[in-house]
Amino acid sequence: MKLVHAILIAAALTLTPSLTAAASAAEAAIGLTPIEVAAVDVLAAPLDARAAAEAPCPDPAAAEPMAKLSPKNPWIAGGLNFVLGGAGYIYNWQRPVLGAGLTAGAAGLTFVELSLGTNSPLYLPMFASVFVINTLLAVDAYQEAEAITKMAEWQAMQR
Repeated sequence: MKLVHAILIAAALTLTPSLTAAASAAEAAIGLTPIEVAAVDVLAAPLDARAAAEAPCPDPAAAEPMAKLSPKNPWIAGGLNFVLGGAGYIYNWQRPVLGAGLTAGAAGLTFVELSLGTNSPLYLPMFASVFVINTLLAVDAYQEAEAITKMAEWQAMQR
């Protein structure tokens, strides 16, 4: 029965924002557990989304100027990420910490892969895994470099 009351309170919150204080008092009177209160909060989430949508837009003139981007060659970014995972992210300079971490991880995996030798039963699965990961990283770095270049061209047109 408490859960039905909680759902009704959540419905009232989504319909009428001014009922927030009344709903809080009703939650206390019903004696909802913390889990039930969390359920009410989740059910009332559309209220927060509606309030955010109705909030005034910030003044674009008051915004800080965007950092100037330099165009990036997508083929270089993709090639770097394919050969040494993460190096393309460092080249793009959008996620350099991620790039450095991936580069260190790729160097470690390469060391382990070469230490195993081609006769090891683990060599082929490890090689295939690294190949797939580096291919996906290359595609991501390529797309990121394309987006950076488009944004840099847009910035140049705005000047």
